[in-house]
Amino acid sequence: MKSFFLVFIGGGIGSYLRYAVSIYMNSGTIKWLPTLIVNVLGCFLLGILWQLTERTDSISHPRYLLLGIGFCGGLTTFSTFSLELVKFIKNGDFLNAGLYFFGSMILGMIMLYLGYSIFKSFI
Repeated sequence: MKSFFLVFIGGGIGSYLRYAVSIYMNSGTIKWLPTLIVNVLGCFLLGILWQLTERTDSISHPRYLLLGIGFCGGLTTFSTFSLELVKFIKNGDFLNAGLYFFGSMILGMIMLYLGYSIFKSFI
């Protein structure tokens, strides 16, 4: 139960920060800039956490739940996508890296448009 609470708290803080960055920065002409910033920041933070857990194990499992899964996941799921993709590449698993990358990108866009198109007729 403690694990779920840590993910919940971290995710809430990350989601709040994502929203705050969007509100603060969305007054400009580059509407995608807040998303880019949180995605890049989330990737950088998750890279630090990955390094700490892989090399020194200085971040305990509960801290990774709070910061890695919770905070970075709430801030941006793109960071998790990037981490998993880099792990495939690092392990030389280029087939799964390609399938994961193109599957996520292409299927994600198709499903987004499909959901939009289907529910457009209901509203």
